[in-house]
Amino acid sequence: MEPKEESNFKTQVYTAICVNLLAVAYGNSFGWISPALDLLKTEATPLPSGPLSDYEIGIVGSASSFGGFLTSFIYGWIADKIGRKRALISIAIPQVIAWLLIYFGQNAYYLIAARFFQGFSGGGIYIVVPLFITEISEDRIRGRLGSLMVLSVNIGMIMAYVSGAYINYHWNCIILLIVPFCFFISVSVIHESPIYLMENGKTKHAEDALKFYRSGFGYKKAEMSSRVKHEYDNMNSLIKSAHLEGDSKLTLSDFTTKAARKSIIAAMALMVFEIFTGTYALLSYASLVFDESGSTLSPNDSAIIVGVIQVVGVYVSTLLVDRAGRKLLMVTSAACCTIGLVVFCVYDYMKVIGNDVSDFKFIPLLSFSFVIFFANLGLVSLPFLIITELTPMKIKSTVYSFALVFSWGLAFLTIYFLPTTIVVLGIYGTMSIFAICCLIGVIFNIFYIPETKNRSIEEIQAIMSR
Repeated sequence: MEPKEESNFKTQVYTAICVNLLAVAYGNSFGWISPALDLLKTEATPLPSGPLSDYEIGIVGSASSFGGFLTSFIYGWIADKIGRKRALISIAIPQVIAWLLIYFGQNAYYLIAARFFQGFSGGGIYIVVPLFITEISEDRIRGRLGSLMVLSVNIGMIMAYVSGAYINYHWNCIILLIVPFCFFISVSVIHESPIYLMENGKTKHAEDALKFYRSGFGYKKAEMSSRVKHEYDNMNSLIKSAHLEGDSKLTLSDFTTKAARKSIIAAMALMVFEIFTGTYALLSYASLVFDESGSTLSPNDSAIIVGVIQVVGVYVSTLLVDRAGRKLLMVTSAACCTIGLVVFCVYDYMKVIGNDVSDFKFIPLLSFSFVIFFANLGLVSLPFLIITELTPMKIKSTVYSFALVFSWGLAFLTIYFLPTTIVVLGIYGTMSIFAICCLIGVIFNIFYIPETKNRSIEEIQAIMSR
């Protein structure tokens, strides 16, 4: 094969790392809140207004959910109207505003506004980043690049856990503010999505963008190879068949095709399985799990350990997603989460009925780590990638936005009702519900979700239309 036919992944990898700096920054906001609230509620608080009350802490902690819920409705539309690259830039601006509000904060209102902006940015990230990465990546590395988002969020969380524990409150804001500024600098050299440019009739720009993502930074001197020309023609045909040229508007019939119906069902189900892995419950009760195992670690050290487990799980997923495939990882993830939750349930039930479990106090921590790792191997890390691959192009932004709104709402309800559920059913009863959901996830992924590894978007859509 001639050298010009060889793939050049450099610009695709660079672009994926660049846009996922936004995900790192969003992870920073998650990680920052844990050590920060411990300080803000004490007399040593940096706020001139004094320590935060329990009520204020609750609002500060939950304000990001409202911001994320709001942007989940609008950012798919924004990405279609102004383009993926401009949408990404607009996502970074609220992150900068948030850290400035925290740095100059005088009272709880500053922090509530900051957390709202952080959630506002996060909602946009979960929509635009996977969409953009799917559209610029080659089939062979689309899975690895697509799974970087969840990995980046977890890396950002660990960064903030560590910096929040050992660095001054105000200096920590400055350090975390560096991440979105690095994004602004690095994003300047990347191109818009070729598919978005084709959709809007900018064929010459689309050719240049595709050459950039396939030939590397020296794309201006490179001719469009036969392989890239073939890919360009396939993209163009897919857009025409989806009636995406010009100002074609969505209609109800776009959502009633067989491929659309199947992708919508898959999107909603994957969001349910993501939330009901039990990870949200386990993370909410992390300190309880560590206490049960006899650990003497501080809450922040425990959070760092949990963050490391999550990063390792997602990193392994990133390594395997284009080798083992999405389907195998999702099935393995759901099956192992089921096993880990069942073991957790049995231990807690034995303890509740009065059996001596003192020789098995390691089980809660072991089960906790096992579930967190395998959840991040598939059920937590891959749904966003799979949804963008399965959904027809014309309705992709809309379906993805709706799935994300559904996920935000489901996560809120799960966390809100979790304490009540534990009081009524006990920890073992609550975890049994999650275990059953994970078992259903095994069956659903085996029989409903197609394997998308090494398949083009055109091939995937043909499978979904059967």
